[in-house]
Amino acid sequence: MSTIQSSGAGSGLDIVGISEALVTADTQATRNRLDRKEEKAEAELSALGTLNSALATLQTNMAGLSDPDDFAVFEANSSDSGVFSAEASSSAVAGTYTVQVDRLAQHHKMGTAQFTATDTFGGNPGDALDLSVGANSFAVPMDQPMTLDELATAINDAPDNSSVAATVVNSQDGSRALVVTSNESGYRNAVNLAFSGTLSAGRFGFSTINQDSTNDPMSDLSQLDAAIVFDGYAVTRRTNTIENP
Repeated sequence: MSTIQSSGAGSGLDIVGISEALVTADTQATRNRLDRKEEKAEAELSALGTLNSALATLQTNMAGLSDPDDFAVFEANSSDSGVFSAEASSSAVAGTYTVQVDRLAQHHKMGTAQFTATDTFGGNPGDALDLSVGANSFAVPMDQPMTLDELATAINDAPDNSSVAATVVNSQDGSRALVVTSNESGYRNAVNLAFSGTLSAGRFGFSTINQDSTNDPMSDLSQLDAAIVFDGYAVTRRTNTIENP
């Protein structure tokens, strides 16, 4: 019996091929191990990112619960929500209240007499229509003749106008009237008119066209305010939203 003592050329073995195969196998195994570690690391990073996002969302939601008032539930109910609706704040006192609605707040409206589409106003030096509502006042120059339509446009486009809107109402017979409406409701937001130059109130025939609680022309502008009776006490406000009566 003989024993191979050498793996040299005489042995018949492909030493180079075997070595390369062993190196390739070891390299591939190493790569596989690294790939698995990389995938695991990426999965862990993704999970940490998801957890961090969830914690941030939880922190944001919990911040809204830091006020004890958030846990208190306040509710107000009306026996006739079509007439009067109510909301309760955190300072509301529990109880039952009687509310009688006498009138709603209105936006003051001033309307002219009726004129034709071709009737003009102004046209003389110094002619102007001055309007004021509360602290807002402005003038519309009328030194050039204007129809009601042109005057309505001039009022609406006036740079200093922040308080009224002007429209022209056409009647069935072809006549028309200019209506100036306050942007805000209530007595303190009533429209005041003045005339400069040769213009006068009589030329336009302006008058309040709001109606009072009896559907008659309103003669007392304080009725532009909302009025209720709260548990027997009379309360008025400029708007139909009444806080802390």
